[in-house]
Amino acid sequence: MVIRLDRKIGKYKVVDFVAKHNHPLQPQKYVHMIRSHRRISEAQASQIVLGDQSGLRPKGLHEYISKQAGGLETVGFTKQDLKNYLRTKRMHSLKFGEVGALIKYFKHESENPSFFYDFQMDVDDVITFDTTYKTNKDYRPLGVFVGLNNHTQTIIFGAALLYDEKIPSFQWLFETFLKAMGGAKPKTILTDQDAAMAKAVSLVMPETFHGLCTWHIRQNAIRHVNHLYQKSSQFGKDFEACIDLHEEEGEFLQAWSSLLVEHNVSEGSWLHTIFQLKEKWAWTYVRKTFTAGDDDGE
Repeated sequence: MVIRLDRKIGKYKVVDFVAKHNHPLQPQKYVHMIRSHRRISEAQASQIVLGDQSGLRPKGLHEYISKQAGGLETVGFTKQDLKNYLRTKRMHSLKFGEVGALIKYFKHESENPSFFYDFQMDVDDVITFDTTYKTNKDYRPLGVFVGLNNHTQTIIFGAALLYDEKIPSFQWLFETFLKAMGGAKPKTILTDQDAAMAKAVSLVMPETFHGLCTWHIRQNAIRHVNHLYQKSSQFGKDFEACIDLHEEEGEFLQAWSSLLVEHNVSEGSWLHTIFQLKEKWAWTYVRKTFTAGDDDGE
């Protein structure tokens, strides 16, 4: 087909046409694949998001929505369109970065008078755009403040994501926790055997009794002196008795001495290290301090 401009009338005219050289521009069964004919409706977008959150793969999700629409010719978009939609949505969610998105959410929730949040930038006050989340395991420590109510039911007072587990980070964490609690300091706090955390507690809450969670002590014992557990089943019973059976200091010291002798504990054993902190975990000492009946530190 040949088209020319007729300057007299200002319009284009067909001046030549050979029918046998022409064919349909697009077979009917492929029309739905033309870009101008493809579109994801709001209802379909909702289905895509729900399907993706449920763990459906793009191929299976596209087939499912196509069947609901009556076939691939009528669904209105291709499998690649579906992938592109999900990719765009995920990129939009990362617009502010993971931390920025979290802070944005907290600001929205701050309209609730019972909700409290705070955050601290790193030492250089720098926000980075990090795409290595797909290739490494850059997980951050999650700390949770847990206690008991008047019915001895577990309640969560707060939670925090930490950049690291160093003294300044723990110090900021405890100071912020006290701010959230209106300045009221707990009588007792139980933690695991972490030196940095212990130092931060002493700096921020010097009047608070800092005890060690006996659950963590038991786990550390299995890891550090597992050979003693394997050698004799009696060791576990004797160690448990030292933790939470003896009420008098003299009884505890005698039981501990017997534990070392009877099980032939070496000089460099982890047991000697934990004994130096006995006032923080042994029942004979801890029983004098308010623990809300929670002597397991949970």
